[in-house]
Amino acid sequence: MLKVVCFGEAFIDLLSNSIEPPVSANNNESFKKFPGGAPANVAVVVSKLGGTSYFVGKLAKDNFGEYLHLSLAKAGVNLDYTKYTSDAKTALAYVSLDKEGERSFSFSRDNTADLMFEPVDFSEECFNHNGIFHFCSNTFTHHKIFQTTKAGISKAKSAGMLVSFDVNLRLNLWPVDRDPLVYIWSVVEQAHILKMSADELIFICAGEDESKVIKRLIKAGVKLIVITNGGLLIRYISQYAQGEFYPPKVSVVDSTAAGDAFIGGLLYQLAFQSISLNLIDKWLSEAESLNSAIEFASACGAITVTREGAFDALPYLSEVIALPRNYSPGFKNKSFLLGHIGSIMDFYHSRCVDQKIGGFIQHFRDDGSVYDFETRHLVSSTRFIFNYSMAAKQFNDENYLTVARHGVDFLRQAHRNQKTGGYAWIMKGREIKDSTNYCYGLAFVLLAYSASYKAGVVEAKAYIGETCDLMDKYFWIESDGLYCDEISADWSNISDYRGQNANMHSCEALIMAYEATQEKKYLQRAYLIAKNICQRQACLTDGLIWEHYDSDWQIDWQYNKNCSDDLFRPWGFQIGHLTEWAKLLLIIERHIKEEWLVTRAIELFDVAMKMGWDSQFGGLYYGADPDGMVCDSDKYFWVQAESIAAAALLARRTGNACYWQWYNRIWAYSWRYMVDHEYGAWFRILSRNNRKYDNLKSPAGKTDYHTMGACYEVLNVL
Repeated sequence: MLKVVCFGEAFIDLLSNSIEPPVSANNNESFKKFPGGAPANVAVVVSKLGGTSYFVGKLAKDNFGEYLHLSLAKAGVNLDYTKYTSDAKTALAYVSLDKEGERSFSFSRDNTADLMFEPVDFSEECFNHNGIFHFCSNTFTHHKIFQTTKAGISKAKSAGMLVSFDVNLRLNLWPVDRDPLVYIWSVVEQAHILKMSADELIFICAGEDESKVIKRLIKAGVKLIVITNGGLLIRYISQYAQGEFYPPKVSVVDSTAAGDAFIGGLLYQLAFQSISLNLIDKWLSEAESLNSAIEFASACGAITVTREGAFDALPYLSEVIALPRNYSPGFKNKSFLLGHIGSIMDFYHSRCVDQKIGGFIQHFRDDGSVYDFETRHLVSSTRFIFNYSMAAKQFNDENYLTVARHGVDFLRQAHRNQKTGGYAWIMKGREIKDSTNYCYGLAFVLLAYSASYKAGVVEAKAYIGETCDLMDKYFWIESDGLYCDEISADWSNISDYRGQNANMHSCEALIMAYEATQEKKYLQRAYLIAKNICQRQACLTDGLIWEHYDSDWQIDWQYNKNCSDDLFRPWGFQIGHLTEWAKLLLIIERHIKEEWLVTRAIELFDVAMKMGWDSQFGGLYYGADPDGMVCDSDKYFWVQAESIAAAALLARRTGNACYWQWYNRIWAYSWRYMVDHEYGAWFRILSRNNRKYDNLKSPAGKTDYHTMGACYEVLNVL
């Protein structure tokens, strides 16, 4: 096992008993003493895990310094290379916690002992053997200790040690006339292992593109970069690969030593496996070893935040081993996908079928309780039919087929206008509240009839032809080669608005109609729509697909500009629609072998990932503006689901493993944040940092048709 030498400061952490901000001015704040300091914490965690660690620094010969000495020794840290002084006091860190357990610091560090360590204080024996030399930026804050740090790094590199740098930036430690950025960059490229928080990455980038900075660091010789983000997404990058990991979910008490526990856990793994500098490249090239080490380090951090303080909060090896690991199922496993479909159906099936009004109850909270028994939205009514039809066919379940027929009956008897042939958009019970005819709605009517006929509702075959004829009569505009979007209830007034969304879902429904009936006219129409949207219209926006157009199919940049979150007509480039089109193009290509379909699918998916993936919090954003910048950073369930399906289809069609990587990446995010493991189904929407806005799981339009549909599409290619 390699030794881990931790150079730098040992502080006294004075933890406030008051939650920040204080409830009142007279809150009787007091402080509890804990040993701490980032390098000291790292030395302690390595030792407590069973490794060999050394603390290299200077302690004061005062009461606090004696307390630090005893605490380090008690934790098993070797102090052979530690120095002591009577000429300075111990530095103090005042730590306040907010309600989430996140900490803020203020310091008393004027000519303290930790700043007095000089280059001559290094024992040459410290660098005599293969090992790891670790430091952080708190020894960059003053000239003399910075020069000492550089001397230590130089000695370590000359000795062939692996050099680890945790940025651990504490801006209020720095004098106002000393720029941390300059000193960090003067050293950072000398590290082999670089750990920083997401905020610290932003700081060192100083406005430069993050990916360019990371590439420059790797090119300069940094072997591994790890970016942590509290309890959120961990990223790691090397010249061989990059990956992500979601740390275990725990109740946070005190996050003071979380980052130190993480890097200490990682260094312990390197030391335990004897990964010296000459072996690090081989180790990093083995994905399983690196992933396991990151998971171990993450577990160390997770345990630490559940307790107060630093030294005492840091874990023992037995605790890390005992911590339940994040369960990540085999996302490419057919049994998993079928089981996931079944679990979503279980959430809805026990509560959505309405024998009183007819059709389906459509509005559920997270726990499955109903918050609106009466409202019937055409999109939800039809998507429930799709859900039950697909499940009936997949599982050969007559009960599901009966419910699908129940939904078709309500669609025919309640939503459909017997005189005009149109379909009510919104109903309250059986009372029509909005009878506007929307192509988007009819697309889902066609999808519902097609799916139900395919499942065994034989009478629905006639309804497929009837619906297509209705759409042709009123919505199809031959000169455009596309459908218009909105017409009044009596079919007399056609809106000037044109939208790609209605055409995309019409394309989807027409594919299903073809697969159900084998009538090629449906496939040919789907192909024409796909070509006109993904080629002709996309040419107007450099290959991307804008949502809104005028009656001449020219881009309308202003439509819904202040409504990037509109349910059916959101402003901006929709990340999920780019990947949904990629999916549809690949499905069409199963039947019509034209190379452009695959080429455009690749282009659309790749640009969606580039614009839409949130590298800090994980998941795909909702929308981007005309310049490709994020305009809506929320995370919608359907965007993740459609992208999962598209990734799988691309992986199978192209044979490119990068798409399976995206598949697993998006699934891992969704499994962590989007899937409701307590009650079932998926949450509808999360904030950028993956917090719920409300407890409404299924408002209008949300029946988890996207999530189950994605699973069915993946099953088709496995």
